[in-house]
Amino acid sequence: MRSIVAIFCIFLFSTSLPAAGHQTDSLLKVLDVTVKERFKYSRKRELRMDSLRMRLGRVADEEQHFHIYQRLFSELRYYKMDSALWVANERLRIAESLHNRSYKNSAQLNIAEIWGITGMYKEATDLLGRINKSELDMKQQAYYFHLYHSIYSLMMENAFSDSIRREYETRVYELKDSLLLFNEPGTLGHYFIVNAKLVQTGRYEEALELMKWCYEEFAYKENARGGMVYELANIYHKMGDREEEKRYLAMSALIDLHQGVKEYIALYQLAILLYQQGDIDRAYAYIKCAMEDAAFCKARFRTLEMSETLPIIAAAYNKKEKQDKENLIRYLVIISLMSVVLIISIVYIYYQLKNIFYYQLKNIFRQTGDEGYV
Repeated sequence: MRSIVAIFCIFLFSTSLPAAGHQTDSLLKVLDVTVKERFKYSRKRELRMDSLRMRLGRVADEEQHFHIYQRLFSELRYYKMDSALWVANERLRIAESLHNRSYKNSAQLNIAEIWGITGMYKEATDLLGRINKSELDMKQQAYYFHLYHSIYSLMMENAFSDSIRREYETRVYELKDSLLLFNEPGTLGHYFIVNAKLVQTGRYEEALELMKWCYEEFAYKENARGGMVYELANIYHKMGDREEEKRYLAMSALIDLHQGVKEYIALYQLAILLYQQGDIDRAYAYIKCAMEDAAFCKARFRTLEMSETLPIIAAAYNKKEKQDKENLIRYLVIISLMSVVLIISIVYIYYQLKNIFYYQLKNIFRQTGDEGYV
């Protein structure tokens, strides 16, 4: 069974989007299995991290440590926030001991990323503000503006008032222009920014066409597939197409879980959509999985976000379970009553047939003159 699921998933992710004829129900069934077996995918990521830690123990050179920690940080950044922050601080310590300004900036950017993911927006922006942009190379500048864009996007989504939200929205749009300067045209990063600008300005059809083309063109980038599919789900959400949104959220959630990450959004959003559509059992299973992973990851902001929705879905799930139990009891009572009625009917029919048999037998003997035998 597991091999069949794995083959199905491989086929799903390697097939071009326009030609993929998979139905949403089939995707959800695969996702049901993947949610239950997600720990084996997490184990694969942990094995990679264990291998990197073993390499750290085999080398003494601090510069090599710095680069190994970079790879370890990449494994931890969406898996366990506190460990990722510890690794980023170790990189900063090594950078300072080596008196390497570029290394120090790289480590500080890592720290700012973790602070941003965990909802420490002020601390993250303050740290970014202390970094001298002129000291950053092209790649670091792209990372720098990406972090600013991500943090302000989160702040925009969670702004309490409309005026503050509009202020953040303006800032996010300006940061997209900055990002375009540091992402080379023709790269996937460049197309992601163009797509985001199209979505922000309501040009959804153009964004949809661009992102589908990107999936075809950059399908070989395994680590980017989840992001591309999630963007497609987001575009369909903006267009009001809930069925396509559900399909692509399911695909994105599958990719997230197969990569063994713990900090994600697609499965959570899919749970809300399924709840709205009345699929309570799946909605509860998915949001419970997302909450457990967020708690493990120590993504405090994500945990807080889900904690507002989980009780609503859990209450609906418990109500449905109660109704199911009541219906089961009701059906059992009905079946029991019907069984009693059936038994009484059988007994009644038996005696009726018996009386008819004896009546006919008596008539036969009466006609033959042997009535005394009856």
